[in-house]
Amino acid sequence: MFNNQNIVCAVEFGSSKICVLIGQLEGDGKVKLLGYEAVPSANAVVKGEISDMKRVVDALRKAFDSAERKSNCDLSHCRVITVVVTGGGIDSTQETAGITVNTPNGIVTENEKRAVTEGARNLALTNGKEIINLCPSCFTIDKRRVSEPCGQSGKYLEADVHVVSANCRRLNPFIQALRETGFEDVDIEPVFAPLADVNGAVDDETHEPGFILLDIGAGTTEYLLNIDEGIRASGVVRVGMEHAANDLAIGLSLPIDQCRRFFTSGTLAEAIRNKQEFIEVPVRPRHIRKIPVSSCESIVDARLHELMNIVYSKVSANFNLNTLGAGGLLTGGGALYAPVKDIFSSVFDISCRTVVPRNTHCGALENPRFSSVWGALTLAPDFVDYPVQDSKLQQFLKFFNRDRRG
Repeated sequence: MFNNQNIVCAVEFGSSKICVLIGQLEGDGKVKLLGYEAVPSANAVVKGEISDMKRVVDALRKAFDSAERKSNCDLSHCRVITVVVTGGGIDSTQETAGITVNTPNGIVTENEKRAVTEGARNLALTNGKEIINLCPSCFTIDKRRVSEPCGQSGKYLEADVHVVSANCRRLNPFIQALRETGFEDVDIEPVFAPLADVNGAVDDETHEPGFILLDIGAGTTEYLLNIDEGIRASGVVRVGMEHAANDLAIGLSLPIDQCRRFFTSGTLAEAIRNKQEFIEVPVRPRHIRKIPVSSCESIVDARLHELMNIVYSKVSANFNLNTLGAGGLLTGGGALYAPVKDIFSSVFDISCRTVVPRNTHCGALENPRFSSVWGALTLAPDFVDYPVQDSKLQQFLKFFNRDRRG
């Protein structure tokens, strides 16, 4: 029997779905999935931002009620809700902070490690922004790079820190929606989507050779660049598979819902794989319209090439992507569209593969659509001072502490 006092939740407000996961903190610091539910967001969330609060709250209540029944637990005891966030209000910067080590014999302790990381927060503070995640990329002691500074001696400790901030006005509606659903007194902790992806879908062995991750959603695409076992860049592009569906609807004079189903059902990807000439679409009773697969492919490829080129231009100017030993990692619903791999490789000139949630012990969640929300759930122990077996990202987030609660 599980302990209701160790219940945690994760929520994702997506353009295509609102998803709730309920988990239990285990003795080894991991999270056991107890229940989940995903309901259509019905255009109440657009490009990572809430456009209709009432519909979002209604969908959220439905998802929580269903997940609670499936898990047979009492959410009134929930200790923390981690929320996947994205959208145009997200910014990230790299900050370098340093402190003099004044301990006996110059030995670096956890206190110095935390202090130098927190120093990056002070450097990055801007009006109207709230820092939501701090991820140390690397440490140096007296200009000598170290993977773990604690226990080593020196005079000066520096940290390169990846700082993710969010526009408060755009972040608050997600907090408000959860409060209106009944979680007035529960800690709510935002996690930037690609950080959650890394913890939920990327194994530790992939960090050392380096990678670039793209989470291709319906309304947005998030990216994250990891080099030398540290996060060096991340961001949001407000382009996703919904734009490709809209292009199809305009270019082929089809209903937008039909074009969305081309992706969600896998119809278009299967037709391309099987080298079909046409996709048959019912347009009215007893009437079938034949849609040329080549036309669909050309329209979608143009949009995805545009997306990949936008991401490439953001990261290639400052980083040599050919050094990424693990190549590209694709996740999110858009990763289910098989041709996206070839499009990625043609733009980035590196190999890529699809990643899915790891260690869920639930076949239904082993789908790239759930990488972010599962990753957010597995990060819950970091926000409740619960013992963890540190993954690479959990090492990054371990010293993250925000003054705001709720």
